[in-house]
Amino acid sequence: MHAVRDYAPFYCEENVLRLCPTLGPEAFAVLVTNAARQVEMLGQRAGGPGPGAVLWDYHAFGLERRNRWVVWDLDTTLGFPVPAGAYLRRSFPPAPAKAPLFRVIAAADYVREFRSDRSHMRRADGTWAAPPPPWPPSTGRGGVPLAALLDPRRDCLGEVLTLEAMRERWARGVIAKVRRQA
Repeated sequence: MHAVRDYAPFYCEENVLRLCPTLGPEAFAVLVTNAARQVEMLGQRAGGPGPGAVLWDYHAFGLERRNRWVVWDLDTTLGFPVPAGAYLRRSFPPAPAKAPLFRVIAAADYVREFRSDRSHMRRADGTWAAPPPPWPPSTGRGGVPLAALLDPRRDCLGEVLTLEAMRERWARGVIAKVRRQA
């Protein structure tokens, strides 16, 4: 069992960045969004009691292979880790208004390449939309900014898949074939 030490609400991409090094050798960071930046999700803490429905502009979670694929979503009410198939069934409505797209990135690549200055969490007046995490942002030289990773049309890091493709790959166990970046 992984000890989850670092968590900051509304900074899922950074939570996953800090989680990835604790996951096994077959692990991935997954960012879910779409061109409209409207992803319907269920079972999320921010959605409150009941179904926990939320409309995120994007969301991120970790994926790890043990005996089977499991999801580490630190914002879910489903517990963690949760089997990947159950997570997909219970977290994404069967017929969402806007179909989610998933960028699947090898965990090591995500840790090495992800960059964010947290500017997406600043309001027009410069105040924070949500308090930032206590750790410093990932702003090293080079790398791939969050905005690029959230653009499903952009060929940058990992591979972009539909919900159906995610379900199929997890069921068949071939997600480990996502290409690692050089």
